[in-house]
Amino acid sequence: MPLISKKQKTRVGLDVGSYAVKVVEMKDTPTGSEIVKVGLKKLLPGAIVDGEPMDRDAVISAIKEIYEEYDIVNKETSSAICGRSVIIKKIKMEEMDDETAREVMTLEAEQYVPFEKEELSVDFEILRRGMAGNTMEVLLVAAKKDKVLSHIALIKDAGLVPSAIDVDTFAVQNAFELNYEYEEGRVYALIDIGLSATNIGIVRDGIPLFNRDVPVGGETFVEGMQRKLGITSEEARAALEGVPGAKAEGVLGAIESVGEDLSIAIERSFSYLRSSGEAEMVDKIYLSGGGARITGLKAFLAEKLSIAVDMSNPLRNIQFDEEILGADPLTVAPSLMVAIGLASRQGS
Repeated sequence: MPLISKKQKTRVGLDVGSYAVKVVEMKDTPTGSEIVKVGLKKLLPGAIVDGEPMDRDAVISAIKEIYEEYDIVNKETSSAICGRSVIIKKIKMEEMDDETAREVMTLEAEQYVPFEKEELSVDFEILRRGMAGNTMEVLLVAAKKDKVLSHIALIKDAGLVPSAIDVDTFAVQNAFELNYEYEEGRVYALIDIGLSATNIGIVRDGIPLFNRDVPVGGETFVEGMQRKLGITSEEARAALEGVPGAKAEGVLGAIESVGEDLSIAIERSFSYLRSSGEAEMVDKIYLSGGGARITGLKAFLAEKLSIAVDMSNPLRNIQFDEEILGADPLTVAPSLMVAIGLASRQGS
């Protein structure tokens, strides 16, 4: 559900995250989608905080470098925003046609979100029509206008042409739908663990039921391990990723201590889902993002939540040459979830 979009043929997705800038270039083939190029450029700590560039010049330089290093010629790019300036909300409203709904949403969106109308960029999707009382269910996406314009300026200053500005949570869902089939009636939690935050998206039959960001991410685990084990941030990161030779003693205990906070946040989201009447239970969890690779986290969440947990693989139904990934596909795949979701949506 892009907030801003225009028709074009390119298939380039740019994920500007707190840990790194990631870019994926894709094309369509007679047998499906194919990844042409993949690039990743790490950012210095603190360059981006809560989705906001703190060191704008460093982020722009990283974007320019990744396009040059990986020889990505096509500059028309789809990207995404996230953080507290973005609100996703399901609402019920009187049945009306799409054009009228857009006028109403533009004029009345502020009653559903804690921002003034003049501050908002708004988009929406009609999820269900013909409901009781001549109503319909609408998914409203509202972002602070200055957040959207700032992100567009960042992309342009990096020498790119912003063809779509989407939202991270929908990019994750796009990537999931490109690679997996929904089983009718089953409820899936798509949990993307980034450096500074985790996004929880719950879907059924392709319809979003609930979205929430929680302030627990990979960096939270690093800090927790530093406190508990008295090790450096570099040693903590190596241990979290299971790097051979890394200090491993006490790692699982430290991970479980921080993981407890994450599991509680996830369970609260599930409880809200039940109390809202949207669904009684979640059938399966799919993890993605760089934090999904934290040693032992998948098994810990499965045990704490008593739900099957699997790793999302956004390369599952996509053709690619392993050489362009520069690493084991299953290792790098979860980190590419947002970028692949953006590239798959672009131009559609």
